[in-house]
Amino acid sequence: MDVSADVALMKGLVATATERAENASISAGVAQTARDLAQKWANYMDGTVDETEYSAKWYATKAADSETVASTASASATAAADSASASATGARQSMQTAQQAAAGASASAQAAEGSAVRAEDAAKRAEDAASRNVNVLTYDAQTPTPEQQARARANIGILSDAEIDGLFADQG
Repeated sequence: MDVSADVALMKGLVATATERAENASISAGVAQTARDLAQKWANYMDGTVDETEYSAKWYATKAADSETVASTASASATAAADSASASATGARQSMQTAQQAAAGASASAQAAEGSAVRAEDAAKRAEDAASRNVNVLTYDAQTPTPEQQARARANIGILSDAEIDGLFADQG
C-alpha cells in the first residue's frame, strides 16, 4: 500500500469535504435570507417589503377592511331602499286619499251648487209671495185699561198685598 497515495487521497477528500461544508454554510445563509424574506412577504405590516410592494398580510387586512366598508354600505343601501319603499307606499296611500278627498270635494261642490240654485229659487218664490201679500198682517197698538194694568202689576209682584186687596175690593 502506498501511504503517500492514501494521504493524498485523504487530503483531496478533506478538501472536497471542506469545500462542500463551505458551500453548505453559504447555502444555509442563502436559505436563511430567503426564509426571512418569505416571512417578510407574508407578514410585514410597516410599509412596503421591497420599496414598491406590500406583504400578503397587508393586502389581506386591506381587503378585510374594504369588505367591512362594503358590508356597511350594503346594509345602509338596504335600509335606504326599505325606507324608500315605505315612503313610496305612503305616497301612494296619500295620493289615493287625496283622490278620494278630491272626489268628495267635487261631490260637495256639486251639492252646494244644487243647494245654491234651490236657495235662489226659494228666495225668488218667497219674494213673489211677499209681493202678492203686501198687507196680510196689520198691527194696531192697544193700551190696557187701569184695571188690566193693576192686574199685570199684581201678577209680576210690583204692588204690595194691601194695594192688591184694595184693587179687588171694588169688584167684590
